[in-house]
Amino acid sequence: MSVALLVEDASGGGRSLPVATEVVFERSWLPVCEELGLEWLPLFESGLPVAEEDRPFVLAELERFEKTIRAADPDSEIADRARSLTDALRAIDFGSGTSAYIG
Repeated sequence: MSVALLVEDASGGGRSLPVATEVVFERSWLPVCEELGLEWLPLFESGLPVAEEDRPFVLAELERFEKTIRAADPDSEIADRARSLTDALRAIDFGSGTSAYIG
């Protein structure tokens, strides 16, 4: 299993963005999430449909997560993945019938 962003548009077309393997998520993402007291990011492990009204909360946690990782390692691939996920979530136009799921 792995964690990825799955985006589906109203016509049924879709795309995905890999985030982390299950092992990397468990060993690298979850401890930082716990340290920071994050609530949304740990839900990626079991799967999280992201609604438009939830996006600001998920983005805020992703930004805190990335900042923490970058402080420890400026060249971190994990931080790069968090940034890519942040950028992809920001680009989603929910008003056009697009849906998003992270899991």
